[in-house]
Amino acid sequence: MCIEILSYAARFRYLEDKNLIFDLQQYKEDLPRPTKGKLATITQPDEISELLCKIDEAEARQTYPAALALQIAPYVMLRPGELVGGR
Repeated sequence: MCIEILSYAARFRYLEDKNLIFDLQQYKEDLPRPTKGKLATITQPDEISELLCKIDEAEARQTYPAALALQIAPYVMLRPGELVGGR
């Protein structure tokens, strides 16, 4: 990701020393890859009801649109970006 950012900066002339990109590219293969794991999930009905209760209790600490999004999300099964961008 750093190489891509620096390449963008070089393309639009924000970067004075373009050799930095080439220096980083030689180490690109040596960088550790992120590990893929399973995401946390709730499958038990008791845990789901507990989560919904906690969302309702936390409503006062959040902005109104965020509170509504949290309340709607478990029922419509949308990704966060789809929920925020919906009309």
